[in-house]
Amino acid sequence: MKNSRPTSRGRFGAFAFAIVVPATFIGLAQASESEGPQGSEILEAETRPVVLELGATAPLFSLPTLAGRPWSLAEQAGKAVILEWIDPDCPMVTRQHSPEGSLRLLQKRCEGRRDMAWIAINSSHPSAPQSKEDANRAARESFLIDYPIGLDSTGWVGRAYGAEKATYVVLIDPSGKVAYLGAPDDGRENQLLSQALAHVTQNEPFDGASMPATGCAIRYADGVKLGAALPPLTFRTMDGEILHPHQFLGAPLVIEWFNPLCPVVQAAHQTGGALADAPEAWTAAGARWMFVNSASIGHESTGDRTAKKLAEWGYDDLMVALDPDAKLMEAFGAKVTPHMFVIDGRGVLVYVGGHTEKTNRKMRPLDQLLQAHEEGKLKAMESVPAAFGCSIERE
Repeated sequence: MKNSRPTSRGRFGAFAFAIVVPATFIGLAQASESEGPQGSEILEAETRPVVLELGATAPLFSLPTLAGRPWSLAEQAGKAVILEWIDPDCPMVTRQHSPEGSLRLLQKRCEGRRDMAWIAINSSHPSAPQSKEDANRAARESFLIDYPIGLDSTGWVGRAYGAEKATYVVLIDPSGKVAYLGAPDDGRENQLLSQALAHVTQNEPFDGASMPATGCAIRYADGVKLGAALPPLTFRTMDGEILHPHQFLGAPLVIEWFNPLCPVVQAAHQTGGALADAPEAWTAAGARWMFVNSASIGHESTGDRTAKKLAEWGYDDLMVALDPDAKLMEAFGAKVTPHMFVIDGRGVLVYVGGHTEKTNRKMRPLDQLLQAHEEGKLKAMESVPAAFGCSIERE
């Protein structure tokens, strides 16, 4: 039975979810020493998303490549690394890789260097023609690319690095810090990328540089698919603490999109509802349960309303992520509240769907998954009810 403990932020507090830079890929980032804000006005001011910044530690990732071998940023430790976002159909990318293009010329100057690595990344929607393997192979030949092309079909790596356009470029120094963000060099007027690369490869003091990205807009995937790996995302608590989902590896993580004002959410969590005892049952089995509210900053469903409703239901010790910039919503493809996602202990998505069947409210897919977890047989559930409920409030 759920208890009626006093209202509080709980053991983990409320979380602001954003694509930010973790101290390590698996583990806990450095926590802020500041105390958490009190009151909804301050809380809302503190939940603005954190973005990738110069000097921050680059999020680690691994991607499949055209060659069939995974490419891992962790394996490039001690090297300067260039991440280049490409789109085989983008005229700007074609120009940059022409014989006199800046990226092509920089690539030629870097050939054979053992102190650096380079990867092109295609984060296009998997249904887009430019995301197909044949298109990328043709681009590799046409652009004379002799470095790996990473296939970011989920779009999680692109989102983690703030890539909005091809030809967006990120330079990471040998210590793993971000040294450059933005457009590549453009003729004689802009040589910032080349200058940044010279500084970091010669171990010279460098504060970093950036230029507004140019090129073709990246169309990302609508959401995650079963079998996808946990993305390189982190989230921040109201206390300023930065946490990384990978610290929870080893046990399942249940993510529920949540709005305390939604009648469907309320019915699901009230006595007899499809989710009434689910958070308690999952956490008792060693799993984690995280609520996500993707409403815009200042919306009436955020702030103290969320904390009060969760305390009323006895959930005040569970994790709550506030996603005011909709980065998490876009990455997972959440459409309504409640919308359910389950990630197993390996960090692999095994469930995407509804909390119950719309025409059969006795159907409890989360209970079936919990039983499978307790039996050591948790795996992807492909036949699932569609998510239904209230649209996510973005105004």
